[in-house]
Amino acid sequence: MKHARLFMVSMLVISAVAAGCAQTAVVDPSPQPTENPLTETPDVMDYGSLVGLLRDAGHTVDEGETLPDSVFAGETSVIKVNGQEVQVHEYATPEDMEKDAANLDGAGTIYKAADGSVMQIDWIDTPHFFKNGRVMVMYIGRDEVVYGALETLLGKQFIGGDMNGMGGGFLPPDAGPFVDANLAEALGSAGGAVEAGDAIEQGLFSVGGQVYKVNGQDVQVFVFADEAAAIADAATVSPDGGTIGTVAVRWIAPPHFYLGGNLIVLYVGEDAEVKGLLDNIIGQPFAGQ
Repeated sequence: MKHARLFMVSMLVISAVAAGCAQTAVVDPSPQPTENPLTETPDVMDYGSLVGLLRDAGHTVDEGETLPDSVFAGETSVIKVNGQEVQVHEYATPEDMEKDAANLDGAGTIYKAADGSVMQIDWIDTPHFFKNGRVMVMYIGRDEVVYGALETLLGKQFIGGDMNGMGGGFLPPDAGPFVDANLAEALGSAGGAVEAGDAIEQGLFSVGGQVYKVNGQDVQVFVFADEAAAIADAATVSPDGGTIGTVAVRWIAPPHFYLGGNLIVLYVGEDAEVKGLLDNIIGQPFAGQ
């Protein structure tokens, strides 16, 4: 299991200095960072334009080293935005970037390498991945100003967890293997109406499962002994979800397959609210329609 090399640094808080009489105040004229300084997403084509736009928006950007041994295919540079470490992966073309971004699964915790191998990555905090032009940007953390700055310049994250730590895990890393009850609790905490249903013994995966009714929709949860076992079974699902192993499946509605920790979750349906709950808690589907 590959561990990300990231260091959390406290953000420097800059306060305005007020002076003078009651009628006049003198403040620090330097620009102050805001969560959303721009109303529209600009065109960020490369590393240089991203750094420039962050600085133009009033954020402190310290440029660091280039990583020669990054997991990702692009050229990886480390910057610090308001003291928070951010990795910028720059590619030769936007098409190369999109191709590598498509290798991410499981709320940003799974990467499918060019040689076909699947890597499970245990980040030290919640991962967030953004993309625009020739760059894919990774931020591991929960600083709302930094997250907002990247979202403003790059658009909404295309994969990753939410700012409450959901996505890629329902419990802290040392809590042990997940069970379906953890997912049910997370769905309920997020506002879903959850009821336990029937057990599943369908033979599509190497383990049985459990049906949960989420807002009246069936959600199937398959619990594996560990993450490696879940990843192995997930690898048997075709990208469109139409084949699992050697079995071709004709679904009654679009299937959505999720992978989170040692769980595979399957939702067959088109309810936007249910899919939104699963997307927010687990991350984007790794297969389906």
